[in-house]
Amino acid sequence: MLFAKPTPKGTGAEFWGDCNDLESLYDTMSKLSQPITPSDSSYARNEQLLSIIPYEVRHAFQGDRLVDNTINNGFDANTTYYGFNADWITILYTISSLRYNAGIMVTDELDQSNLMLFEYWTMKALHMYDEKGAVLIEQFVNKCIDTTSKYVYLIHQDLVRRYFSMKPGKTRFRSIPQLLISMSYGEELNAFIKHVELEAKELGCSIEDLKCDDITSIIW
Repeated sequence: MLFAKPTPKGTGAEFWGDCNDLESLYDTMSKLSQPITPSDSSYARNEQLLSIIPYEVRHAFQGDRLVDNTINNGFDANTTYYGFNADWITILYTISSLRYNAGIMVTDELDQSNLMLFEYWTMKALHMYDEKGAVLIEQFVNKCIDTTSKYVYLIHQDLVRRYFSMKPGKTRFRSIPQLLISMSYGEELNAFIKHVELEAKELGCSIEDLKCDDITSIIW
């Protein structure tokens, strides 16, 4: 069964499962990232934002990420589990995106089970790391995050950049709600959108072509 725990420095969560668990989760995520109608917001949510964690899930069950050969199966024998890391910002944005798409697409019981497991273990991992911070952060699990904007991927990328620039620890963890709120509405969001539009105009490209600076050093 899929399970999760916080990463050592609280940067995000480690998700673990056997090959069947992760492949099933990947199938649901892939299904829910297929656009019904092409639009700027659909592209930002599906082709861009929802390419991040599914990519990690696929590489996990292929054995390219975390591997643990010592998971006890309950019958005095060990089995192999595969895992991947994801930061909290990306996890929360992914859940909201998946749930938004699940509301406009046909899903079956397996899809809903995979979504519920992903959400359940996200909340469990939040509380494992820090109960005080988790109480506020869990309010954003499938709530309070707008994934319908054509700017959603760039907003997510900017939040991740700001999050990773902070010192790992519980202070950073507890800052997540304020980070998310800062780009939900108001002057900061408006200024960011204005900056994005100006940059795209200066470069002569669409906003879909803009990229944030790559973050190569992550302390998990």
